[in-house]
Amino acid sequence: MSDKEMAAAALDKMPDTATLDEIREELAILAGIRRRKADAASGGTVSYEETKQCSAVDRKPGRFAGLTAFAVDLPNSPTDLSVQHDHYLYGTPKR
Repeated sequence: MSDKEMAAAALDKMPDTATLDEIREELAILAGIRRRKADAASGGTVSYEETKQCSAVDRKPGRFAGLTAFAVDLPNSPTDLSVQHDHYLYGTPKR
């Protein structure tokens, strides 16, 4: 799959309400994955720090970014909050 095809497929999967920042972030992630696969195929290795720098994208904290930090301080907070967040936020059945 060419880079253009990969980008088009990624855009097709995104909602029509996706912002330019969200599209840019998705394309940056895909580009990073493509680079890392090429490095691995050629026998190259990349340090953790380099990977972190290459994948760094200006990201805003998510809507619920503070929820986990807040939940940790609660006396009876669920231990599976990160895995079962849909259950706790929206009432869906646990997985």
